Amino acid sequence: ELAQRACLCVGSLALVAPQWQLQVGSESVRLVAAAMRGHVSEARVQEAGISALLNLITNSRARKQAAASTEVVGAVAASMHAHLQHAQLQIWGCTFARVLGNDGNGARIALVEGSALHAILAALGAHKGNLDVQQWGLLAVAAIAVGPLERSVVEAGAAKAAVRALGAHLQHKGCCELALEMLLSLAADKGAGQQAVAAEGAALVPLLKKLRKVHPEGASVRGLVDRLGKELSGRAGEAAWHGQRESRNPCPPNPPVASAAELTAAPAAESDAPEAAHPV
Repeated sequence: ELAQRACLCVGSLALVAPQWQLQVGSESVRLVAAAMRGHVSEARVQEAGISALLNLITNSRARKQAAASTEVVGAVAASMHAHLQHAQLQIWGCTFARVLGNDGNGARIALVEGSALHAILAALGAHKGNLDVQQWGLLAVAAIAVGPLERSVVEAGAAKAAVRALGAHLQHKGCCELALEMLLSLAADKGAGQQAVAAEGAALVPLLKKLRKVHPEGASVRGLVDRLGKELSGRAGEAAWHGQRESRNPCPPNPPVASAAELTAAPAAESDAPEAAHPV
């Protein structure tokens, strides 16, 4: 209980007037992380700790830099792994990673080496139906997937997570846009990223075709679908796409799945097509 109260106190001070914030220096970040590591199994301490870290890094560049260490990131990742079914804690952990990831390559490296990336993807897998976890998780992964660190994101399974998010929240425009942007960014890699997206072809192609019907007036969604189809219609992408289909279905009993190029074709009008959903 003392550790919980201490974390709450530090987090609260980080939000008050500037003259009080001066008393909450970079060392407070490390102290909160230490409290979290010492009480990993106690959900209340973890809630207070991650909440405090979010407050600390929001208003101070110095405290954000202090948080960009494998020690602090590791404490957050351990908390997320230990309380995987705690949805709110997962949302806070993903938010922490997203804010930190936007601070530069040093912070992104810490998020990968401190196992936060794997914790985020685990959260996305454990909370497929939770819209907030999906959106904040995708935002966090996108913040990490910059430059050379994109390969780490690919290897961790980001493409599969994005396709799952699409399937679970097909009606939600905002979530679909985040997932499509993630897939488009990976596919643009022309290497491992494109291969990873193409490997999800069996699940992805039907979803992309459905998206055009679910969001007929959503220009942003349709535009992302078209761009993704074109990325996967390049020579390397098309070969991987078709190769994946053939390897999964050596003797397909059903009609073949549409190629990536077909995704740019406008869908036939249907009287029972669902209406476009509005963001929450």
